Amino acid sequence: MKTTILLGAAAVSTALLAAPLFAGGESDATGGVWKAEIGKAAPTFELPSADGRTVHTGKLRGQTIVLEWFNPECPFVKAAHGEGGTLATFASEADAREDTTWLAINSGAPGNQGTGAEKNRSARADWNMSYPVLLDESGWVGNAFGAKTTPHMIVISPEGKVVFNGHDSDISAVLGDVWAGKAPALSSSRPQGCGVKYSKGAKVGFVAPNFTGSDLEGNELTLGDHLGDVVVLEWFNPECPVVKGAHGSGGALETAAERYTAKGVKWVAINSGAPGKQGYGADLNKR
Repeated sequence: MKTTILLGAAAVSTALLAAPLFAGGESDATGGVWKAEIGKAAPTFELPSADGRTVHTGKLRGQTIVLEWFNPECPFVKAAHGEGGTLATFASEADAREDTTWLAINSGAPGNQGTGAEKNRSARADWNMSYPVLLDESGWVGNAFGAKTTPHMIVISPEGKVVFNGHDSDISAVLGDVWAGKAPALSSSRPQGCGVKYSKGAKVGFVAPNFTGSDLEGNELTLGDHLGDVVVLEWFNPECPVVKGAHGSGGALETAAERYTAKGVKWVAINSGAPGKQGYGADLNKR
């Protein structure tokens, strides 16, 4: 069985994790970028806006792109966009430049604080935001950029590289450097605000919960390191009759792992049994 087996991994309830529909650079140009890193190509993505438009960042190459993680009901966002706030006038002024596109992104899952097209349209109008609020309800884009708070700022250079990741109070100085054709003196800082209201738990169509587990040799595997891959999670108990049937001669999983790992799928079996329970233990699972 060409499968990584994890013992005691955090239990999640999804079985198949597929890559989201966005890639790096001009799609195939970079071979696919799924995680934003300073100095490297940024993931490109397509999202709907709260007012019904669609924005594709792959069509903005040559522009400086500012990403602002947004939640209209977060006190920190209200302060940033209120009178005298860091983004109150600066964001729209920056977006008015011919060489800059500013995008607010709400990565909150439906039903969470600050989500929904109407709330975001109203906030945009109330705060005179000239730029769109994009709805990332699945959380794919927020996770790809590591967005943790609202606000949380990302700057992408005209060459498509991530050049800043951090606090909204630093954005003016960072853009001043970028507009002057220089690398920002500050490439990262710690963002501060409300936590992004991602979906909790495993749900079809949403970002899978991240976890780290140890395999039978003691090596750690973190699901988040495989963003961009198709991952199969198989809950496993070597002493369960149903598992034995699935992996036995003619069983549904007898050759499945070998066949699909050969096609690039990452197949992970997880034994979530407690110590002393049926099927637990490294030796049993190795066999």
